[in-house]
Amino acid sequence: MHAKGHFGLSLLVLSLIFLPLGFGPDYIVVIIIMLSAGLSSLPDIDLNFEIAHRGFTHNILFAIIAGIAFGLIFGYASGLTWGAIGFLAGFLGVALHLLGDMMTMMAFKPLWPFSHREIALCWFYADSRAANEGFMSLGIFMFIIYIMVSSGALQSLLGG
Repeated sequence: MHAKGHFGLSLLVLSLIFLPLGFGPDYIVVIIIMLSAGLSSLPDIDLNFEIAHRGFTHNILFAIIAGIAFGLIFGYASGLTWGAIGFLAGFLGVALHLLGDMMTMMAFKPLWPFSHREIALCWFYADSRAANEGFMSLGIFMFIIYIMVSSGALQSLLGG
């Protein structure tokens, strides 16, 4: 999956998670959603270096490391609450990237080091325009719905 697809998938999944839990749209939840979506392409940093693609940067251990790193950076800069936001954003961004890549044709080990099982659901190719643009469109749509419902704007529009 490409960056556009990862960003959209993150918006979609997190909006769907936070909406029924009744979180938001306070700024903390919106920041977590947007930072996670923004960081969702972080694992593909391996493409810029001499590192095997979907290796070290494409697993749950890297998600934990990214969460800790962003948690420390945000926490050091702004305190404990921001440290928690940084951890969640880093961890969720990478974890959702893994979810997106599992849907493609290329098998990899997303649960390493806890499992060496390679996973590929083979639903579409990573460069599928329909999948990438579809996730981006669905993600933006669901994020708008999340904001409208959780803020009460949708209820106001419907006259309630």
